[in-house]
Amino acid sequence: MLLFQLLLLPLFWLTWQRRDLTILILAAALSSYVIRFNIGSIPTTWLEIGIWFTLAVMLLRGDWRVWQKIDYRKYLSWLLPLCLWLLACFIGVIVATDTRLALGVWKGFIITPLLFNFLIITFYLNNNNNDIWWKKVIAALLLGAVGTSILAWLQSWLLDLPRLQSGFDSPNTLAMYLNPILVAATVWFFLKHKTMITAEKYFWLGGILILAISVLLTNSQTAVGAVLITLCFVVFLQRRPSLAKWFSWPLILSGLIIIGLVLIWPYNLPSGHINPIYNISSREVRMVFWSQAFDFIKQKPFTGLGLGQWQPAFISVAKEKGWLSIKNTGLAIELHYSSLYPHNLWLTTWLATGFLGLLALMFLFFKVLIRIDSDIKLIWWSVLVVQLLHGILDTTMWRNDLAVLFWLPIIASWSQDIIKSIQPTNYAGN
Repeated sequence: MLLFQLLLLPLFWLTWQRRDLTILILAAALSSYVIRFNIGSIPTTWLEIGIWFTLAVMLLRGDWRVWQKIDYRKYLSWLLPLCLWLLACFIGVIVATDTRLALGVWKGFIITPLLFNFLIITFYLNNNNNDIWWKKVIAALLLGAVGTSILAWLQSWLLDLPRLQSGFDSPNTLAMYLNPILVAATVWFFLKHKTMITAEKYFWLGGILILAISVLLTNSQTAVGAVLITLCFVVFLQRRPSLAKWFSWPLILSGLIIIGLVLIWPYNLPSGHINPIYNISSREVRMVFWSQAFDFIKQKPFTGLGLGQWQPAFISVAKEKGWLSIKNTGLAIELHYSSLYPHNLWLTTWLATGFLGLLALMFLFFKVLIRIDSDIKLIWWSVLVVQLLHGILDTTMWRNDLAVLFWLPIIASWSQDIIKSIQPTNYAGN
């Protein structure tokens, strides 16, 4: 652990000299959130320390002054839901039973990922270098994901694991990290390959191939389906970008509508993975989570349970209802192992931040999905969509690295609007 902490020292020096390189290194090192330690009594991660130090240096070096040049009145449609989101998260801390846990979620999953995305677009706005910066950001994400995938391959080979997992909690969490990066890299290559030299093509194709194989080896059916559906959308909308608005609300509401329909007609959902020892399917486990999540929402529809409160609340109810009883060994093991979140982005968000947080987030989704007026906007559209689709059956966003990837298309799309007001463009696809 001391070795990893010492690696922060050259990063600090580099931050003072080349803040752009530090941002790219941190983007490549998103999975370093698994390196955890304490500063005094405050738990933190390697990734968090790097982000906060970079922020401090950028403030000292005056990079923040670019934000003084922006007329915020033009962007109230972005700022208002963002402020409501932050307010909802603050309320999520206040109403939480375990305040310390809620503050940890607030710091690690809400504030730090947002700040990192603002660092990314601050450099972009300061340099106004069109797509070059985004190419570097996506390439950095790709490099980090390739490294994580190779480590997962080695781990699987050495430990004879049936599914890739790396240092993450489960194969599904690895897939949630890889998916948006795979889509970003694939769409970038699809749109820009004609302008690439041969070496660049090998770099992008090699990285995409490694990530695609890795996602397949996680054996996450949801992840594979989300990627394929998203890429089909991209091929269609690249030629007809004006039709994006017709898909916006169906995509935004899909997570709630599909789960509601599944609870009414449960046999419409494939069984998914089956525990061979206890013959318990992932469908049965998710059905329990979703049903209880809706019960909690009925009890507290406006405030939810608070940040980070789902798992302790669920475990308490599960004990009362006998779901964790030794008489139901298979169900008890699966529920306990998988109970960190209710396996749905919308339910998790509603329970953590209340109806206000859910509404604010959905409006920000709408801002990204309603219009595609450039290649880079199509890329961010696809990165958000793959996470929304994946979020129907898993909980995207609610983790350190996933939160960075989730907010990237939202904050980057806003920055594109800012740049476009300086350099207007017309986009009709190719």
